[in-house]
Amino acid sequence: MDLEKHRTIDLLPERSTELLATWLKEHPGVEVISRDRGAEYIKGATEALQVADRWHLLSNLKDTLKRMLEGKRATLKAAAASDVTGGEPLL
Repeated sequence: MDLEKHRTIDLLPERSTELLATWLKEHPGVEVISRDRGAEYIKGATEALQVADRWHLLSNLKDTLKRMLEGKRATLKAAAASDVTGGEPLL
């Protein structure tokens, strides 16, 4: 995808290091690659600046936040049930 023009550039038939490296050699104007964390793309895109795409950043943030909050369930329940100033329970 061309993320600036919002257009598809190409769709590779498989997800392999070799195919991506070959494709990039055939398209020398590509300077930045927005990708997921797939190892194939990490290895195949050595000639371009690699950045995480927005969807994966937000997805990883959501998953991390969910795991963190699930680990603090008792603390969150206790905080919701009491006044943060130390007074009587809110419920």
